[in-house]
Amino acid sequence: MQRKQVYKFGAQQNAEQAMDGIHCAIDAGINLIDTSPLYWDSELVVGEALAGRREEVVLSTKVGMFQDRRIDRRDDALRSIEQSLQRLATDRFDILFFHSLQDFVPWSQLAGEDKILAALVEAREQGLVKYLGVSGHDPNRLIEGMRMEMFDVAMTAYEYHLFSLKALPVVDEAQRLNMGLLNAGPLAGGLLNGDDPDDMEPRRRDRLSEDQVAQIRHWIARCREYDYPLPALNLRFSVLTAPFASTILGMRNRQEVNEALKSLEREPPQQLWDEVLAWKSAG
Repeated sequence: MQRKQVYKFGAQQNAEQAMDGIHCAIDAGINLIDTSPLYWDSELVVGEALAGRREEVVLSTKVGMFQDRRIDRRDDALRSIEQSLQRLATDRFDILFFHSLQDFVPWSQLAGEDKILAALVEAREQGLVKYLGVSGHDPNRLIEGMRMEMFDVAMTAYEYHLFSLKALPVVDEAQRLNMGLLNAGPLAGGLLNGDDPDDMEPRRRDRLSEDQVAQIRHWIARCREYDYPLPALNLRFSVLTAPFASTILGMRNRQEVNEALKSLEREPPQQLWDEVLAWKSAG
């Protein structure tokens, strides 16, 4: 299969640099690689990068979205799973997620012999996947899926970081159900990468409320006073203050992998950390 480029939120990335970043991550001890057919050429690039190293990682992918098309039917989902296996050059996934629950699709439209959930169960029965997962942005919908008793792992996206704790009910439910739990998007799709809101491109800036703009500016200023980067502060908060099994970052190359690792190695000044915890505990 021909490999083109890796895409991230519509931005073209260099595939060779992405593979080098994957190798850097594995060498550093990172052992979870997450991808999806929604992410354009990502599965092809990950598959090529894992040649000879497949057994060193927990490999996670998804079904339910293919580029710009939603998949709801069993046969289409099984075809998508088979294509993902081919792109990733593997005979099985460690985790297969049902990708991004949507508020407007009731569970009743996803269950049944000819629907997508049947395909997930069939893939597990055939040994194509070890664990089934459910992912989503909306905590209430995600919890509904977690309670269906067919999933082993849940992934919350963009809702557990310094400026949103909406995923806390998901954390509590995962503990109650003894489910694995992953946190994706702790930088909120780039909102917490340290940029002042005035320097953000419109598609990011328009997602912020005025209160969030003020909060970001406040914490950028506080971090500057302590010579500690806001992304590092947020990443430590996202990783260390809830019992996630792993945190999913969209790291694109070796430099971003090393920056993330340094963020976890370098502890923030205690006073700054105490300020953050006090702010979050106050609601």
